[in-house]
Amino acid sequence: MQIATRTQTMNAETSPSARAFTLIELMVVIAVIGLLISIALVVGKSVRTGGQARQTEDTIRVLDMSLVAYEKATNELPPAIFTITDSGPGTNSRNNQFQFAFIDGRDFSKNTGSDFDKSVPAVNTIARYSALCQSVPEADSAIKNLNSKLVRRVILDTTGPKPSAAMVTPPAAVEVLDGFGNPIRFVHPAFDGGYGDAYVPKLYTRDPTAEISETRGTGTLKAKYRRSAQPFDPKVVTTGSPIGDADEGICPSRRPYFYSSGPDGNPGTRSNNVYTTAPTFPTETAALK
Repeated sequence: MQIATRTQTMNAETSPSARAFTLIELMVVIAVIGLLISIALVVGKSVRTGGQARQTEDTIRVLDMSLVAYEKATNELPPAIFTITDSGPGTNSRNNQFQFAFIDGRDFSKNTGSDFDKSVPAVNTIARYSALCQSVPEADSAIKNLNSKLVRRVILDTTGPKPSAAMVTPPAAVEVLDGFGNPIRFVHPAFDGGYGDAYVPKLYTRDPTAEISETRGTGTLKAKYRRSAQPFDPKVVTTGSPIGDADEGICPSRRPYFYSSGPDGNPGTRSNNVYTTAPTFPTETAALK
């Protein structure tokens, strides 16, 4: 039996195979770990976004069911402009009528000079739809069965022409949220397509100067709406909205549809909008993504 000498033992301990990781090896290991973390984050985000999109699709399908229930109960589709009669206690408000248009877009009737009122958000059409459905139990029950986390109580109307001061109790409604936390949007065939960009006249299918009249209590207010998939022109409005007003979708078969503006909250980026009923788009902007 051979006995290892001291020199042989020392040589074995200091051989390359017995040494710790080199600096290069450590860098490779760190790079691999970083790559795995990046992949995990991307996959995690994709799974989360996919789950939110599926939740949104399920919510829109319930809203589609409520629309079918509304049509079956009333033998008609929702009107382009619906009316709520105020029955509040005040003598100035009693029996006054307040109208709300189902237009998926942004009010720019406060337009001054070459600028827009950037603080005005898009019209809350889903809240207006829920207010209409309150008068039709069959449609209203479908909305009430939605996940309570996706329903938020609101007061009509916080955008567009303001309710008259004579209205003591503004009508209450609920807005339905998508999986990304944004209100789902409702498009009516009376106001579909794209229109209203004062900087690009004749680009869209409707007259950009068209006004919509809505009764507010004792008077009638006229509002101009912008329904453009593109943001405000940065060459003209340097502090304009970074997102569009709407998707510019055209209702298939002339029936209303619901959609989500997607994870970026921008209805103009159609590629990540969520639809259960796919609309068509104006030929002038059909190539937008």
